[in-house]
Amino acid sequence: MNGDGLDDLIVGAYRADPSGKSSAGKSYVVFGKKDNTNAIELSDIAAGIGGFVIIGESAGDYSGHSVSSAGDVNGDGLDDLIVGANGAKSSAGKSYVIFGKTDTNAIDLSKLGDKSKYTIDYLGDKNANILTGTTKDEIFVAGAGNDILTGNGGMDVFNAGLGNDNIIINASNITALEKTGTGNRTRVMVVVVLTPLNLRVQV
Repeated sequence: MNGDGLDDLIVGAYRADPSGKSSAGKSYVVFGKKDNTNAIELSDIAAGIGGFVIIGESAGDYSGHSVSSAGDVNGDGLDDLIVGANGAKSSAGKSYVIFGKTDTNAIDLSKLGDKSKYTIDYLGDKNANILTGTTKDEIFVAGAGNDILTGNGGMDVFNAGLGNDNIIINASNITALEKTGTGNRTRVMVVVVLTPLNLRVQV
């Protein structure tokens, strides 16, 4: 995320109470390091040592309940993140796209401008049951119904909802997947199922 050539990680703490905002949540971005044998204190990350903290917007948002990499959404050469807040908007939910950056300043989701993040409001919208992407890196967030999420290339991130969802990817999506080695034949697709649901991935 900070462009140093090392993989980073994000840790969600959705029950955290930043600045007295009950369960607003926090997320900690930990920068990769070559000496990775020592324990990492999240209090250091919050202080800007070795990473930075993302602070939830409002009480009850549960920001950090789901976190994920997002590819390079804005094309600046730095990887971006997506942070889910499933309690926001009266539990309709919100997802925030955080652009990659090299500094360790804390990010307050309530104070970001449009140039610093995207807010995705389709989560929980019963009418947004079909989402079709473009050739760029994108993030798809499904609602609670039966949704169809279609990627058209790029390094896409799909977040299925609670319904009978279909994720459709094409050859361009496969090409954008991370390689397992120096060859071109084997690539990595990660599927994470957090709760019992019906999900179909079509290639």
